Amino acid sequence: MPLLARFFLNKYNTRYKNSARLMESGIKALQEFTWPGNVRQLQHLIEHLTILAPNERIDADAVNHALAAMDSRDEAAETLVEAEEEQIRRVLSATGGNKSRAAQILGIERKTLYRKLERMKL
Repeated sequence: MPLLARFFLNKYNTRYKNSARLMESGIKALQEFTWPGNVRQLQHLIEHLTILAPNERIDADAVNHALAAMDSRDEAAETLVEAEEEQIRRVLSATGGNKSRAAQILGIERKTLYRKLERMKL
């Protein structure tokens, strides 16, 4: 688990030009989770944590918060549009409203982000 988590962390730190660090407490929280999904579930969680890492530190609180959010999303039946809108809101929040940075993190052009925000009435 720690090797995979660190591999994904390095991958997403490079992709998003971040320097998030996985703390020992974060590793322990990851190891305590029962992981009903597969490696892809861990990968998505680490990507989420890398983008939203408070103070660029991924500790047990950050991991547990992300796991709780992941569980609540799994319980709600979302459409693809709803999931996309939620992701845009999260990234915008994490970037402090910086649309250029949000578009970069989302992997879309800034014009595309503006069109989506207009559709979302934001």
